[in-house]
Amino acid sequence: MRSVLYPLLLSVCTSLMAQGAQESIDETPYRKTVEGFSAGFWLTKEESFFSDWDNSAPPELEVAREARRNEPLYTVVLFNNPGRTSEGRAEVTLDLILKYEDGSTTLELEDISCWSGSLGGEPRMLHLCPSYLALTMEAADPLGEYTARIVVRDHVKDVELELERQYILRKE
Repeated sequence: MRSVLYPLLLSVCTSLMAQGAQESIDETPYRKTVEGFSAGFWLTKEESFFSDWDNSAPPELEVAREARRNEPLYTVVLFNNPGRTSEGRAEVTLDLILKYEDGSTTLELEDISCWSGSLGGEPRMLHLCPSYLALTMEAADPLGEYTARIVVRDHVKDVELELERQYILRKE
């Protein structure tokens, strides 16, 4: 398993209104809310999603449920309504744990900066985490189901969300 952290050189200040501007979201293992802070986690094969984020229309997210060796899957984390200090700053980090089908851990990363600083717009604005990981399965990685789990922390509200996605590493 090889992973690479890519800082995005995007103007992430361009945000999208959360679809429907709902008070709460329907919770799933990959999309949750606590104390008004919401986050969602997806995997995609399309790295272009990140560069397309700044376009005026929301990019379409093609969710990956299968992986192939030596073809990266990219982590996508979207969030809204984080706590803000009196100066308007938000502080959001995440941890990532990747587990094999047998439950053993193959990768663990902590305190990845998702957002640190001023955050403009209304609380219901949807923001893209400006860091993402490229998860690349290698020849030594066993075939089968994997679980990618992230913990998204809002340090101002002092809350966290545990989100997860599964994908299957298939034979070429």
